[in-house]
Amino acid sequence: ATQSFSQRLLHASYHKAAEFKRHVPSTELIQLLDKATAMLKQEPTLLELTMEADCRVLMVGDTHGQLHDVVHMMELMGPPSQNQMYIFNGDFVDRGAWGVELLALLLSLKLEHRARVHLLRGNHEGSTCTRFYGFKGELDAKYGGPESRAVYAAYKRVFAVLPLAALVHGKTLILHGGLFRYVAPPEPKEQQQGRGKAGSKAKRRRVAAADPLAPLLIGNLSVLRGASKGGVDPDGRGSSAVAADVLWSDP
Repeated sequence: ATQSFSQRLLHASYHKAAEFKRHVPSTELIQLLDKATAMLKQEPTLLELTMEADCRVLMVGDTHGQLHDVVHMMELMGPPSQNQMYIFNGDFVDRGAWGVELLALLLSLKLEHRARVHLLRGNHEGSTCTRFYGFKGELDAKYGGPESRAVYAAYKRVFAVLPLAALVHGKTLILHGGLFRYVAPPEPKEQQQGRGKAGSKAKRRRVAAADPLAPLLIGNLSVLRGASKGGVDPDGRGSSAVAADVLWSDP
């Protein structure tokens, strides 16, 4: 089924954008995106991956809508299998002309090879970048009107649940941007309940009004394990602080 779908995506990529929905109807694409969202929602912020000694791990970064490059790469390197794992390190969309097809292809592979295909989030997987760097315009050209808005909403649901990082065999950390700040773990629920609503409001005010001049401490894996995935557009405030750092703190 995945091979048939990938062939239709590739075939559609050689036609005019306005003809795309004849090959891949919006209802079919949204169904795929929602299935992928349900699967990715179950995955943690930090993937901790182990595999057999004879399994090769291929890490691919910043594919940016270059569908044909990715297809050619997989023809050369081989498909995901028991002996080969792919980790795609974000920035699937924008800039290139085939972000719709590329991310749909990768998500279909993820659904078929759950343990051998992993997708991490990049800073372009959000509504801000996709409005300015091409992906939303690509959707408008391929679907237009209400269909475009519905498909865009489904893609944003995928963005919000993508894992942020992967740790391979406890030794190699893969993430899109760079280092992230230390964020103190949340207080136990018992203490929060003991303070009541007033305490909770005070805590939220402290988070929102954190001292911008306070020294930043580098986070650790425990912080990353406990971090939020950041929602649709991590803005660096509150619970999205670590997500924003991971996605945007390029060296």
